[in-house]
Amino acid sequence: MIEQQQDLNRLLELSDLMLTKALDEQWESVADIQYHREELIRVFFDNKIEIKIAKVSAAINYMLESDKKLTKLGLEERGQLQEQINKIKQGKNAVRAYTA
Repeated sequence: MIEQQQDLNRLLELSDLMLTKALDEQWESVADIQYHREELIRVFFDNKIEIKIAKVSAAINYMLESDKKLTKLGLEERGQLQEQINKIKQGKNAVRAYTA
């Protein structure tokens, strides 16, 4: 039971770490941590739950909220990247027009 609580705490820590890395725009790290967290989630739920269901439920809700924040940050990052791509395209078009 203590091990399950530790595993649950680790899942929450990984969720927090993912958010921290996303805020620092370290998206590759976010993906690596997410992969590791998903593996731990599978292992956790493959076993009989021996801790209070309310704790598990609260942890699940916390991770879902964390994932919503990550999604929002990811969408914002994608929008910024799209703006940069558009500026590069405009620059290329200007160079082509100038050199033609």
